[in-house]
Amino acid sequence: MNRMTLFAVLVALLAGCASRVSESERISLCAVLADPEAYSGKVMRMEVEYVADGTTYAFVRDPECGPAGMITGNITGDTGDDTYSKFMEGRSARCARMGGSSVCVVKSVIEATIEVKPDKDGVMSAFIRRVHSSKVSVD
Repeated sequence: MNRMTLFAVLVALLAGCASRVSESERISLCAVLADPEAYSGKVMRMEVEYVADGTTYAFVRDPECGPAGMITGNITGDTGDDTYSKFMEGRSARCARMGGSSVCVVKSVIEATIEVKPDKDGVMSAFIRRVHSSKVSVD
């Protein structure tokens, strides 16, 4: 392999690594919100509260960050990932046991692998790639 080819391969490998923070290393939401540009587009592991009513809103927050410690943009998940699907099924089942109302506020503390980045309007959003653990409560 010539030097240019080797250099190109190394650059490609490093570029792929640069978009990730170690998924085993926990990053606080407070750190992400304090420097959103540094973490934008990165995949990282964090513990957050996931709050949703099932119809109109969802957000992730960390009470340790104070009132501004939340991501309120588009909160979605990897529906092809069984851990996210099971988490959402658990949420639906919990709400059904509580009476089946279409509006059911669920607050869950989750440890998850999450990618954060601005949406098309520039609002910080979160994509939940994998749910490692969760504790669900219904308000």
